[in-house]
Amino acid sequence: YGTQIFPDFAVGASLKWIRIQLAPSDLSGVGSTFGLDLAALYRVQPAHLNLGINVQNLGPSVAFINEDKADPLGRNVKVGASWEAVSSKNYALVLASDFNQSLVTNDFRTYNNGLELRYADQVAGRFGYYADPLGEIEDVTYGIGVQFKGFTVDWGSIPQAKNSDLGNVQKITIGYRF
Repeated sequence: YGTQIFPDFAVGASLKWIRIQLAPSDLSGVGSTFGLDLAALYRVQPAHLNLGINVQNLGPSVAFINEDKADPLGRNVKVGASWEAVSSKNYALVLASDFNQSLVTNDFRTYNNGLELRYADQVAGRFGYYADPLGEIEDVTYGIGVQFKGFTVDWGSIPQAKNSDLGNVQKITIGYRF
């Protein structure tokens, strides 16, 4: 659920049920719990600047076999900003950056920086840089997106660890915007 508190400030929350299956059900490798996400967005007008914060996966730990050995969810906090540097009738250039910090361990953090060039709010090209020091990932990201009458299709290439033989992850998202 999300709502606008002031013309330039909005908050939101999401409640979710989480089921993790590490092994077949008959081997007791299944755990479930719930999580709560909280977020806020502040829009600085007329500068076309957005500032946001999101706290994810607040809730009880998940137990697979023994409650005494329950594991915490991947709780984290994300802060980010985006700036629409160029805005015209047909073109827009958006610069974005975010920082993600685990609330479970101080060792995990990621950095994302990028830009998006949009044409007529229907086609977008994206280019960025992703850094995950703990996972030994530092590389460029790129992708494209298409929107038509509320339907969206996005594709992105996301780097993996330098020592991985897996190559980049190819992510496709299909959606509808109400």
